[in-house]
Amino acid sequence: MNAFRIGVFLAVAGGAYWAYSLSDENHRPVHPLIPQLVDQALDQPSNVCVEAGPFPYDTAAPPTYWNAHIGNYATCEAIPCNRCEDLREAGLLKKWTGELRDENGDKRMAVQYELTEEGRSLYHADIRDYGVSGSAQPHCQLGDTMTGKTPAYERKPGLCFAKQMKFYKVEARLKPMQFGGNSVQGFKYVAQAVEPQPFIFDPRAKALLPMVPQRGMPALYPPVTTALVLYPGGKEGELDGSIRYGKWINEK
Repeated sequence: MNAFRIGVFLAVAGGAYWAYSLSDENHRPVHPLIPQLVDQALDQPSNVCVEAGPFPYDTAAPPTYWNAHIGNYATCEAIPCNRCEDLREAGLLKKWTGELRDENGDKRMAVQYELTEEGRSLYHADIRDYGVSGSAQPHCQLGDTMTGKTPAYERKPGLCFAKQMKFYKVEARLKPMQFGGNSVQGFKYVAQAVEPQPFIFDPRAKALLPMVPQRGMPALYPPVTTALVLYPGGKEGELDGSIRYGKWINEK
């Protein structure tokens, strides 16, 4: 085959591949809104952390915080520890139950939770900011109110098993379809755990987090099916996980 024929063959082959790429949705560039919107949806501490504490936590004298309300006032309320038992069952807290005497000398039953050694390695004073150290904001007296000003900052203590859950890649896509004036494209994405702690791969983590990744570098989560809804103009949109069509129409 001479050079001219080789050139013609390569041109035809390249053109055929280009045409195939345009017909196969998975060969088109990923819309830039997809990683942006997925990251916004995944940027929730609850995806990789359990809010609980501060520790030690005493049910007889629970820690308190100023809860700001609309109207420029705040009330002093007890911080609940809704996940303390879950964390204890996972081996990250230890529990003590016994009698205590209050300031009047009356006995009352109390439950105290403390971090285990493993739990201490995962604990953060604020799960939204790893750089924060120390306990939560100063306690107040239950029932107190504050008017004319409200606290500027409220910490959320808890245990984190990775720094973040973040978009990694689009695994598959469907061809877009028009729906109510918008363009809709179904796709499956894979997320990764950023700076995962060893505990996140432990079977115990499955009871604490919405999803857990597979062990690996990177540590990847199972694929998630959702859809990009593009508004007219194609520059703005949103994700809608309820939309199913095409070959994924029966997926949950």
